[in-house]
Amino acid sequence: MSEIKEEVVIEKAIDSKDAHAKTLGAVGKIEVDGFKLYFKEPNRYALGAYFTTINVNKVQACEHLLKSCYLADISDKNILTDDKLFYSAMFVIIDYVDTIELKKSNFTLL
Repeated sequence: MSEIKEEVVIEKAIDSKDAHAKTLGAVGKIEVDGFKLYFKEPNRYALGAYFTTINVNKVQACEHLLKSCYLADISDKNILTDDKLFYSAMFVIIDYVDTIELKKSNFTLL
């Protein structure tokens, strides 16, 4: 019986951390080996730097994007400092960038 209560408390703590991250502007969470990195929507400057370097140096592009967008107060910084954790997170952030929804726009020649 005590095990069930313990699991419920842990689950509520996890949910509250996610909820707190959302109040800070988090749009996503990357989890690697129990470490969590919450990140906000990248702005045009972070994405500009990312797109400028992604074809030349993927690691540098992803590192800059993650460092620009992660929520330091609530994230585990180990994902940014440990190479193996970072490489796993790197592929997640690349996939995330591909899912950013753009608004439809039109161009008309005058």
